Amino acid sequence: LLFAVLIVSLAGCGDTVPTGSGPSGDTAPQPVHILDIARPDTVLDIPRLDDFTLTAAQADWSGRGFSVEIMDAYKLRLDASDFSVSFRLGWDADGLLVFADVADDQLGPATSDAALWSGDGDQMAIYITPEQGAPCARIAVGPVANVDSASPVILFTPPFETGMDRPEPVRAAFESSLEQTDHGYALALKIPWADLGIAPREGLELGFQMLF
Repeated sequence: LLFAVLIVSLAGCGDTVPTGSGPSGDTAPQPVHILDIARPDTVLDIPRLDDFTLTAAQADWSGRGFSVEIMDAYKLRLDASDFSVSFRLGWDADGLLVFADVADDQLGPATSDAALWSGDGDQMAIYITPEQGAPCARIAVGPVANVDSASPVILFTPPFETGMDRPEPVRAAFESSLEQTDHGYALALKIPWADLGIAPREGLELGFQMLF
């Protein structure tokens, strides 16, 4: 289990933003954050990526979005060839853009929607909180056994009212892209602001949590 907990702020147009701590493996300057769960109050600027075609191709995301290069909150020091993750975030007028590059030598998709929702099987789980103390939206994205021939399974519940049970998840037709790689898979996702009940604007702060 790898996870990141971030407070993000929607920044203006452009491919680069002020960097977090840590070096980048790329030759060009990159916005990079080395996850530090001891500082959950740090607000990170997420760049706006207008006129960007959603793609799971690593080359198309190079130098774009806010990059998280290390994600190992439990300090398990996992073998990178066995299981490791890096991801990038961006946004446009329509939604939050997420790209994940996953190295995994044993891909095991969930056997059903119910299993995916309960955390059984490989998945990318995202939680988004529109404001501090408010309930969060949840998105569970499951790769499929034959990555090259099918779309990912996307389950979604919007933010719910405090004191109410979380609604049952529904299959979402969010825009997505999934590609097999030589080390696992890459996945890109656009989460619509309309489904989150959020009106995007520069300076808007959101809670963002991602688990693999």
